[in-house]
Amino acid sequence: HVLAFLQQECVFRIGCLVIPDEHELKPYIENISVTHCGRSGRIDLAVSFWQADLHLHLYQLSDLEPEEDLVDDETDGGGDDGGLSLCTQWTLPRRDFQGLWDTLILEDHVKDRLLDYAVSAMLFAKKKVNSHVISWNRVVLLHGPPGTGKTSLSK
Repeated sequence: HVLAFLQQECVFRIGCLVIPDEHELKPYIENISVTHCGRSGRIDLAVSFWQADLHLHLYQLSDLEPEEDLVDDETDGGGDDGGLSLCTQWTLPRRDFQGLWDTLILEDHVKDRLLDYAVSAMLFAKKKVNSHVISWNRVVLLHGPPGTGKTSLSK
């Protein structure tokens, strides 16, 4: 049904596609977004349906509360605040983070390189690649002045 809807669009541009209220998909699909139109980086690029190489990714956004890993804080005299938070874990994909990636303004092709890295990492994990045979760094160091999107990017 989604593919039939996309065929009706004829031309794709980066951004959201509007699903009419009367369409049969409307009760089931909240949003359809075109996120890439080639690797040119031009947001005004239009691609015809017959030229497009479609990759559909369907997902349900989570509204679950984040979970915190806590450790007892022995310096406060045993207060009842639950301890120090070591980390916060969110169930992804998360409604709170929807659209966050699009707000990040990074140097040319940084987003593409980060996505390629993430896809490679997931492929290596899926194929159970032995890190002693194929060496690859599983760490990304984010650096820059405050307000440049490091925390948003890590989310």
